[in-house]
Amino acid sequence: MPPPILPDVPEPQDDEERPRSSDAYGVGRLLAFSDGVFAIAMTLLIFNLPIPHVTSDRLVGALAGERASFLGFALSFFLVASQWVNHHRLLRPVTRTDAGLLWSNLALLFFVCLLPFSTGLFADYSNRARVAVAIYAGNLGLVGLAGCGLRLYLSGRATIRSPEGASPLRQQLRAWFWPMVFTASVPIAFWRPDVAELTWLLALPAGMVSRRRW
Repeated sequence: MPPPILPDVPEPQDDEERPRSSDAYGVGRLLAFSDGVFAIAMTLLIFNLPIPHVTSDRLVGALAGERASFLGFALSFFLVASQWVNHHRLLRPVTRTDAGLLWSNLALLFFVCLLPFSTGLFADYSNRARVAVAIYAGNLGLVGLAGCGLRLYLSGRATIRSPEGASPLRQQLRAWFWPMVFTASVPIAFWRPDVAELTWLLALPAGMVSRRRW
């Protein structure tokens, strides 16, 4: 009588493979959740752009009257897109997650989620309320500061690597440029909202030049 055929029993995984699989799962969830929040926040920004319901001969004037809405949309989209690109670069070398990383990342996403609200506030009240411009500038500054906080945490955990040809100091200086611009414009907004908006526009070419030279 032939011996019974026993089912194949999978070999136990190596102890080193289990943490690797768990770490990959944690990093994958972190990236997927973050990408979803960024995508939703960027999509919601478009709802702050109103469609004028006027006659055709008044359309140009009506669109010009919504310049604050277009400015807020462009700035918010640009900042969120920049943060997503930086987020992608920062977390690429990450091999595992911990509580500090998760909460630092959630702090960034919290302020990103607020941007559709502050952008709409800026679009509706920028011509009549200084506090609306200040809240919007503060929100933009906090998004940048939270991104810098995430960068500092990762650099301290040795899970980030500097890109070729750039030193860590240069990376930190570039990362702090926009948060400082928007944070500094908050008190300016309480004095002259139009001057605060002008500082944002003037900082655009300065930021582009600094990235090319640094």
